[in-house]
Amino acid sequence: MKEFMQTNPDCKEFTDQCSICTVADGKAECSTPQIACVKQAYQCTAPASK
Repeated sequence: MKEFMQTNPDCKEFTDQCSICTVADGKAECSTPQIACVKQAYQCTAPASK
């Protein structure tokens, strides 16, 4: 997760298909993982608007 956040500094929300994480002040707050999920690579779902 740390590497994803460093390589995607403009991403404000991302998911691994198990949890949804929101970034605030450089820290990620993530939801509880869903039951029986298959973890995948992180994907940005809400890039910061410029």
